[in-house]
Amino acid sequence: DTIIYDGEILRLEPKISGILNYQGLRWSPKQLFKCDSCLNQWLETGQSTYVKLAYTDKYTCYGQDSFDIKVLPVQNVGLPTAFSPNGDGENDYFELNGGPVRSLSISIFNRWGEKVYEYTGKTPAWDGKYKGEPTPTGVYTYFVRFNLYKGGIQEKMGTFTIIR
Repeated sequence: DTIIYDGEILRLEPKISGILNYQGLRWSPKQLFKCDSCLNQWLETGQSTYVKLAYTDKYTCYGQDSFDIKVLPVQNVGLPTAFSPNGDGENDYFELNGGPVRSLSISIFNRWGEKVYEYTGKTPAWDGKYKGEPTPTGVYTYFVRFNLYKGGIQEKMGTFTIIR
């Protein structure tokens, strides 16, 4: 079974042993597929569903496989207004809330405009250090640009406080 997020595109590339008879290949439910008789698929669905592939080989032997696709909702993306990187196991990282996101880039600046953190990827987790040393307690500014699975590209700018 497979879990995807609303707006995520799922690549289906089944491996079938033997020689496939493409005339005997069918995906269902048919309305989910642009080509229900094509082996490899790109599938986007906003609802959880059950998918089945039925096929025959060149000797007309029948086979099938199926699986459930669970679609999870995308939540609003936010960033904390404070965090405390003191090693107590609670709020030790400046992390993204909500999502998920396809990708993001984030830059964090101290009160003098010096960039103290930069990240590009999916899951930033800043530990509050700059050049290997803890940054001081204070207010910092961030700029983040993220690409959601559903909702396109968004940008946010704000401030947060480091509490030690």
